[in-house]
This record gives sequence, C-alpha cells and structure tokens, in this order.
Amino acid sequence: MRPFDQLTLRGRSRRLRRLAAAALERYDLPVARMRLLSDSYNTSFRLDGPDGWRGVLRVGRPGERTLGEIRAEMAWLAALRQDTDLGISTPIQARDGALVVTAGAPGVPESRHCALFEWVPGRDLADQISPQGFHELGALTATLHRHAQTWQDPAAAGLLSADEVFHLGPCRLFDPQHAASVPPEVATSLRRGVARCEEVLARLNPQQDGLPICHADLHQWNLKLHRGRLWALDFDDCVRAHPVQDLGTTLYYVLDHPRFEELRAAHQDG
Repeated sequence: MRPFDQLTLRGRSRRLRRLAAAALERYDLPVARMRLLSDSYNTSFRLDGPDGWRGVLRVGRPGERTLGEIRAEMAWLAALRQDTDLGISTPIQARDGALVVTAGAPGVPESRHCALFEWVPGRDLADQISPQGFHELGALTATLHRHAQTWQDPAAAGLLSADEVFHLGPCRLFDPQHAASVPPEVATSLRRGVARCEEVLARLNPQQDGLPICHADLHQWNLKLHRGRLWALDFDDCVRAHPVQDLGTTLYYVLDHPRFEELRAAHQDG
C-alpha cells in the first residue's frame, strides 16, 4: 500500500473518507451522501441525510491539537449554544454523549480526532464586507468575550495560553542554519517586532490569574451571513488569550481594504 504522505489529494481523501465513515458509526445519524468539503489544515466532509439534514464532519490533522484541546473547544461551543443566542456551528453528540470521537482506517497512519457539526448555510462575510457586517461582528465578538470571562469548565484547563509571541512552539527563524535565507535588515525588523510584541503582552493584565478562552481566528472567511444573521464558524484555533488579540486577528485581515477605517470604527462601535 502506498504511503499516505505520497498520495494525491484524491488518494488521501479516499482513505480519509473511510476513516470518516468509521467515525460516523458512533452517531445515530443516517448519512445518504458524503463529499469532500476541504482538505487544508483539517479535512472536512459535508454530510447530507435522507431527510434533508446537513452537517460537517471535521477530521483533525494529526499532531496539531490534543484531544483535551478539542474537547475544550467543543465544551465551549456547547455552552455558548446553551447560554447565548449567538449564531455558531452547533456541535453534535455521538451516541455515547461524546463531542469528540477518535477513529482510524487502513492506510491512514494515525488515528484522527473527529467532530461533527450542524451545517451553517449562507455566504462568507468575505464576499460581502461592509461596515454593517463588521458592526454585527463587533457585537458577536463582545458576546463571546463576555461569556468567556465567566465560563468555567475543567476541559478548558488544557488549552494553550497565547501569552507569548511564539506560544505554539519555539521560533526557528533566527537559528544559524536559516541565516542565509533571511537578509540582515529583515532579521533586524523581525527582532524589533518580536520585542515590541513581548513588551505589549507583558503589560496586558500582568496580574490576571489565567486568560479567558478566545476564538483566536475571527476573520471574514470564518463568518457567514444567512438571512441577515452573522454566524461564527471554525473554533478550532481557540486558546486562552487577551480579548484584544481576537480584535487584532479580525482587523489584520482587512488592513488593505479601501474602507478599513470605516470597518474598524463599525467593529469597535458594535
């Protein structure tokens, strides 16, 4: 059997489809059709049931997020559904009540952590950026942050904290073996940028006992508009962070937009 990492997209998705089918055996949801939705960071399959039900099964990328981190994500989503009226991707429990299942398949070298969600219709906010949409996004973000300030769940203890510039792991950019690839003036600018970010992070609530959970990826491709309502998707990057870091992610992706100042003001007002 050909090694998984040598397969084409079609070959990988065929094997992961079998893994997805194995994961779905843990749920009481008949699936009439399953098709590949995306294969980038994670692999996602759109599901269609015989009664018109639609959903998305996310097959996690191995070695990226721990089972504890994904359980924390799903626990927060479940709490948000219960405690707020936000439009978010609804997690679906397996037959045994689990919000995360782990499955494997022949030809896939590692087991994968999988999560099932209700389908969210609509168009990406990226396709219809406007001050009104960013006002709604500001209101949605504020609700997320208010909820996070009081949400207490043992599952959240395992989440990473974005209290360092390179909280996901050590930076190798400045290692000697990469020196030839980074011009000296670029390396100097990057070092100054890192130092500046470290200074700011050190000033943000230095006495705070633990950071609240944040979405950490609230950009316009993770938001959908459906019938005038904004929905937030893809909580897969959630970490413990300063709320302002969520705002930075949102605004970063529209820095070059010709109406940036209007978008920023509308977002802040919301």
